[in-house]
Amino acid sequence: MEMTAKNKFKLAGLINISDAFLGVLMVVIIIAAAFLNSDTLINYARWGSEWMELQSMKTAASSYTGLRYDGATPTSADDLINGVAAADSIDGAEHKDLMSPKSGRWVNGTYNDAWGQPFSFTTDADGDRCIISGGIDMQIGTTDDLKVYY
Repeated sequence: MEMTAKNKFKLAGLINISDAFLGVLMVVIIIAAAFLNSDTLINYARWGSEWMELQSMKTAASSYTGLRYDGATPTSADDLINGVAAADSIDGAEHKDLMSPKSGRWVNGTYNDAWGQPFSFTTDADGDRCIISGGIDMQIGTTDDLKVYY
């Protein structure tokens, strides 16, 4: 009987050690996979952040156009940050800070997208006004562009 009890204890000890080893091995594999794909993970985070930022810019651009007596559209993010001067507004009042820049995106006096490139304020082929971020490849006009219409 004593041998049986010892054998069971050793067997249980081996199972605990192997479970701990498997747990550590799984953690190492997950960390390695995250490290090898860190650029992809960072770009997904940037993509999500940029999408939220473009939604704010869409609102600011609509406000900018609506507040101007001439209906002019913004040509850069600076127009959204600076707002509409009293001389250009429909009510004669100054409308500043339609959009507040996030600190990490304001570089050398320019507000850039999550990949460090300037936004494009343009119209598409149908004449609809849009704001475009070049996306992961940082090139406007490719399939990964992020675009909002206002």
